[in-house]
Order: sequence, then C-alpha cells, then structure tokens
Amino acid sequence: AGLEHFDSAARPAYASGYCVYDSQRQINKGTRRTYDMNFKIMVANEAERMNNMRASRKYGVPEVNVRLWRKDLTKYMNEGLKKLVKFVIEKRNEGFPISREVIKFKAMGWCKRMMKRNCLSLQRQTTLAQKLPGDFSENLLNFQRHIITLCKKHNYNLGNIGNADQTPVYFDMPSNFTVNKKGAKYSLIEVNWLRKVQNYCYASASRNHFSSPRKGWMTEELVLDWLNVIWGKQPSSLRNTRSMVVLDAFRGHLTSGVKEKIETLNSDLVIIPGGMTSQLQVLDVVVNKPFKDNLRKEYNNWLLAGNHPLTPTGKIKKPSASLLGKWVATPWQKIDPESIVKGFKKCCISNNLNGTEDDIL
Repeated sequence: AGLEHFDSAARPAYASGYCVYDSQRQINKGTRRTYDMNFKIMVANEAERMNNMRASRKYGVPEVNVRLWRKDLTKYMNEGLKKLVKFVIEKRNEGFPISREVIKFKAMGWCKRMMKRNCLSLQRQTTLAQKLPGDFSENLLNFQRHIITLCKKHNYNLGNIGNADQTPVYFDMPSNFTVNKKGAKYSLIEVNWLRKVQNYCYASASRNHFSSPRKGWMTEELVLDWLNVIWGKQPSSLRNTRSMVVLDAFRGHLTSGVKEKIETLNSDLVIIPGGMTSQLQVLDVVVNKPFKDNLRKEYNNWLLAGNHPLTPTGKIKKPSASLLGKWVATPWQKIDPESIVKGFKKCCISNNLNGTEDDIL
C-alpha cells in the first residue's frame, strides 16, 4: 500500500503515530503515511520528466519511494484497467446489461485523473487568424483613412455599405475542443479534407448565398455569381446609387473580372489587408461563430432524428442540397441584425465621420 517510516520532526504527521526502533534499540515516535495509486503515478510521471530528486522534493516523499514507483509505473497504469474489467464482470454476474456507454461512463474517473496527472486539459481550438502581422497598426490606419476618404467623397447611405465572406461548412462538424497540454499557446485541429462538404456559404451583411463548387473552394466564377445574384439586386444597385463592398484579400476578389463587375454595379471595392480579417472582417467578428454554432445544432438534430437513407456500404447518405440550404437559412435568420450594425462600427467601416463613434473601435 506504499507505506514507509520517517522521523516525525522532519515530516508533518499525516496519520496516526506509532513506535519505531532504531539500530540502538531506542524508541522514536514516527507516523505511517499511505499513498493512493493516482498519487504514485503522478510522482512517477514527474520523475520521468525531470529526475527522482526533484520529484521527491516537489511532492515531499523519500527519493527511494520515487525509484520504486517509477519501477512499478506500468503495473500501476494497468491497475485501473483491471478494476474496470472487474467491475464489468461483477455486474454481468449480477445480470446487469453492460454497454459501451456504461464502460465509458465508468472510465470517466480514470480519464480525469489521467489528464490531471499528465497536465492535460480540454481546450478550445485556436485559429491562426488570431496572429496579427507585425505592421498591424500601420495597416489599420491606412485602412481607416481609405474608408474615411471614400465615405466623404460619396456620402454612402448605411444600407449601401456591405461586407461579404465565404466560409466552408461540413457534414461531420469537427469539434472545437481538443485535449492538449495545460498552458499550451495554441490548440490547432487538423481537418481531414475528405470530411469536408464541397459547399460554401457566401454570406453578406444583408443576405447569404449557398453554392456547391466542384473543386471545394471559392473561384472567380462563384464570386461573380454572388455579385450578380445578391449584390447586384441590392436596392442601391437598382437605384443606381453609389455603394461600397468590403472584401478580404482572397485572390478570387482581386481579379480584373471581379473588379470590373463591381465597377459596373456602381460600387467601390475595399480590400481588407492580409492577416487582419479577425479585426476588420465584420462576418468574422460577429457572425461566423454564432452562425456555425447554430448550423452545428441543425446538423446534430438531423443526425439524432434517425431514419436516414444509407449507402450500399451502410453509411448515412449526405443531406440533399435543399436540406443544406435550409440549414444555412435557419441559422442566418437567428443572427441579431443589431449585432451586425455594431460589427460594422467595431470594424471601423460605418462610423460617423464627426468622431462621435470612435470609442467603439
């Protein structure tokens, strides 16, 4: 059970006292201290990472115990599995049905202790978009000056200012959480391209557009399609009043065909500097997260409903295009319009020119 004797003057008492005889047969009062298996594994893992003496000083145990626990580490690790197997056998002997879910639930305690021993925690996925470029401040000032210059020149109505972005959506919605080392700066998740739905939602501040590109990514043709179907049908385009559309630095937005089309729609194109969409893209700042959260709910509700048609190999068939369109429309309708208005001001796109809304930046 991991028992040892030590001088009570050197260590605090953790259990009831008892008597120990030294080599001169003199009686010394000592204490008996017990360690559970979880503590032994934690100390042994610490010794594996550092050394025996450091682990001994950190946890206040004799170095000889650390050596013994490192030697028996494999045995301690298997002890939890043996207890789990014993639990399953006992319950089956009592006639209880044991499913995988029951075993997983029973093993949750082991999982939590294992994560604690190895300094692991559940963390939200980190995106690379949060890494801002070194010249962020300079690019931000240039972006603001360009917006202010256009607004003073054309005096846009608020309804004539728009932002659009394309975002991929998935059949198997990947989790935003992963187990990672405590204190890790980034928690990146690699998504298997085979799991991606070959669909994109091209969203704008007023309406969204759903498309299914064959190659799985946005192209110049799809951007032109959005300009014709959505942006060209805006009230400002029909009234032939000047408008402004803000896009990121995606290469499909920078082609001569796209620029010419935007010009024919009596619109001004503003490009967000590369690496700054997390600060200046309205849809990234206020829309994409709640949109994808609600989209994930739609997918999960459909998955839990059951009665899905299967492929010849027994897998669930992918949803129809009409159902995917519904999944896109429903989350979009749940977005608060007021949050989009505030997002434009937060991204310094539609603020008053008199400076009264500069504190929102």
